[in-house]
Amino acid sequence: VCLENTHNLCGGVALPVEYVDAVADLCQRKEMQLHMDGARIFNAATALGVSVARLCRGADSVSVCLSKALAAPVGSVIVGTQDFIKRARRVRKVLGGGMRQAGVLASCGLVSLKVMSKRLGDDHDNARRFAEGVAAIPAVSIELRNVRSNIVYFQLKSGGAKKTVADLRSRGVLMGAKDDFTIRAVTHYMVTAEGCDRAVSALKELLSRDA
Repeated sequence: VCLENTHNLCGGVALPVEYVDAVADLCQRKEMQLHMDGARIFNAATALGVSVARLCRGADSVSVCLSKALAAPVGSVIVGTQDFIKRARRVRKVLGGGMRQAGVLASCGLVSLKVMSKRLGDDHDNARRFAEGVAAIPAVSIELRNVRSNIVYFQLKSGGAKKTVADLRSRGVLMGAKDDFTIRAVTHYMVTAEGCDRAVSALKELLSRDA
């Protein structure tokens, strides 16, 4: 069984501790393994106000991405039993994933875990700031209750998301179109509160022009 926390397609919502524990209990009763896709697990822990260790207590293995919200240039970490890690290292080598002289990149990963993980609340606050600004645009539909971490999904009532994303890019604002109605925005270390305000203004200008 694999859980993703936070869950991307649910708008970056964090799976609560009680739910994760319930799934872990079920897996133990059924003698199944539980893997935590923790690409954004530090965001989930920040959103829930708990430690990563507590949130992953019932998992048999955990993967953590260091190059998303934790801002490392590259890298992921996988956690599990000694036997699991031994097998994972062999699979990595067989697939050509080994790296030499990786100490410089590893040092970036240490900064991610020790420093960047402590500031994720700023990203969450900026995402909320952006979402509230977007909610004031008449042409947009958004569920503010689902904005709980650094991911914001919103819909354009009349469609045209792909064109809007392209027009935003030409203005130096980067977002992604999930389909022709839905846009995804993500905050991170290099996105400031002022940048969020500028993104809202650019989006408002574009949608007002196309109305």
